[in-house]
Amino acid sequence: MSPRTLALLSLKSIRDPWRFQPINYVPVGHGIIEETARKIRSVGLIPDEEVNDSFVIAEAALANATILISSDSHLKDINQAKLRDILEECSVGDLIIFSPHKIVKLFFNSVH
Repeated sequence: MSPRTLALLSLKSIRDPWRFQPINYVPVGHGIIEETARKIRSVGLIPDEEVNDSFVIAEAALANATILISSDSHLKDINQAKLRDILEECSVGDLIIFSPHKIVKLFFNSVH
């Protein structure tokens, strides 16, 4: 199967049974994302050189995503309590970041 076909099958397999709603993030103006991302980096949650990682978090929080799934260590190993404080301070949504491995483990344990 082509990568595109596999991606579509994967998307369908998470959307239908669990009602996950993937979101295509589009950059938002007015500096909200930039300011939130800067604050995330300024407190050391994400290294300064990982600007894109901080933008991913800020965009997801602004879109009110509940869960962000990433295998990137800068994201999945973030201090969730400090992140919650920063996101609240920036008046964006609360966000929990999990690795794919942790999500599978949590779902597998809850089903069995």
